[in-house]
Amino acid sequence: MSPHKRAGTLTAGVWLLMIAVLTLTPDLAAGTQKPSLCLICGSRGGEDAVLNVLLFIPFGFGLRLRGTSRWRAWAVAIATTATVELLQIYIPGRDSTLGDVVMNSIGGITGILLCDSSRVLVFPSVRQARWLLLSGSAVWLVLVALGGWAMRPWIPIGPYVAQVAPDLEHIELFEGRVTEARLDDEPVVPNSPLAHGDALHDSLVHGTLTLQARVVPAGPTYDLAPIVSIASAKEPEVVVLGQDWRDAVFRVRLHSGSLRMNIPEVAAARVFPASEPLRVDGRTPETIELRGQVEGGRHLTVSSASMGTQQSAELMLSPFLLWSLATPGERRTSRTFVIDSIVWVAMLLAPLGYWAGRWKMQLPLHDSRVARALPEILLVAACVVGLAAMPTIFDFPVADASLWIGAAVAVAGVFAFTTHWRATTKDS
Repeated sequence: MSPHKRAGTLTAGVWLLMIAVLTLTPDLAAGTQKPSLCLICGSRGGEDAVLNVLLFIPFGFGLRLRGTSRWRAWAVAIATTATVELLQIYIPGRDSTLGDVVMNSIGGITGILLCDSSRVLVFPSVRQARWLLLSGSAVWLVLVALGGWAMRPWIPIGPYVAQVAPDLEHIELFEGRVTEARLDDEPVVPNSPLAHGDALHDSLVHGTLTLQARVVPAGPTYDLAPIVSIASAKEPEVVVLGQDWRDAVFRVRLHSGSLRMNIPEVAAARVFPASEPLRVDGRTPETIELRGQVEGGRHLTVSSASMGTQQSAELMLSPFLLWSLATPGERRTSRTFVIDSIVWVAMLLAPLGYWAGRWKMQLPLHDSRVARALPEILLVAACVVGLAAMPTIFDFPVADASLWIGAAVAVAGVFAFTTHWRATTKDS
């Protein structure tokens, strides 16, 4: 068996096992779901669609790498996802939908096409490297633009209503007691129209909006339970200050929600007790002061105060948080958001550095200085436009220093390695 076929068989086999673990494991905490013919299902359907595409890319890549023909490999990918969806009908907590079959199939064919294109991507000619650098730069800028749009507040049409611990369908109920609620330091009258609803958009996008609450806590929740929120006729969670498990959470409805994807939120960890506090000698348990604030539509902060202890957390929204729209899992800290954003930017820009290096090292030595410097010029231009110019179009500041450093290290490191490797290869 050739090394390629062995590697492809191993990749396809390991990823098939991974697919089985991720899709066929019972989820006893979730309710029973009926099979559905929808393509984008539920409030997080966009996120699920992206993850389903990504899930089958390595499987399709492995099938093609082992020598399976293109159409047969795609047929195997379709048969695999169809089998998974049929099995999910009988597995507790799993939902079977037509959308999963479609998105998994798209992922399989994407992996197949990537395998077919792998030699061009890794060993491009001068013309191919130039085309890859230009098209890769366009993809990078489009992703930054998409991130800029997705991270801006989405404000539905009014009128708007202030809510206190609302009891709504499909949204968890806060089991504690709210003793005081305020919006911009004004007392909130539950389920009453906001007197200055027309100014909500300006407050969220350009000004400052603050939600405050004093609560007698209960035990942990299983999902986000609003404590104080602003709602419209079609959107129950325009702005939310609430409890999720033991965390105090503050979030604003963003355009990413319109894509049915995850909405980044800021959280102060373990603010609420692990179990419902007991009354001692008839006294009311200690209350918790909560505060959530959004400034300029991009700076989110949440804080809590109880029994002399204080906690706070903040999150600066940016176009470079696009990766967070399809990354389920535990809630991230502000520091983790920054680190993951650096990794995201580095992953997007590193291939550009590689293709620029491949282009440069294959240029004839008799070309002019301008012609030989063109790969570096285009590479730097793509980085500067993406990190500096593009964010300002969507009313975000220029990328912070950490992202510039991460981008510079990734691009310069890969470019230098590529050119040095090529020079060493030629010398040998």
